[in-house]
Amino acid sequence: MSDKALLGAADIAEILGVSKSKAYTIIREGNQELKSMHKLVISGKLPVEYFNDICYSSKSNRDEEGS
Repeated sequence: MSDKALLGAADIAEILGVSKSKAYTIIREGNQELKSMHKLVISGKLPVEYFNDICYSSKSNRDEEGS
């Protein structure tokens, strides 16, 4: 996985231990957020860096707690 730039539903489902359907929901929601930030979106894929940020970043967690 470390050499991939984009993750598909199968990758996300395996990493998170969720169904492919849930993985597609995560991708769809992530792509909507990326579009709102005027970023390039590839249907059915999420950038690894963005995925790691939304799933594992402690900065994101702190921002939510402060809100």
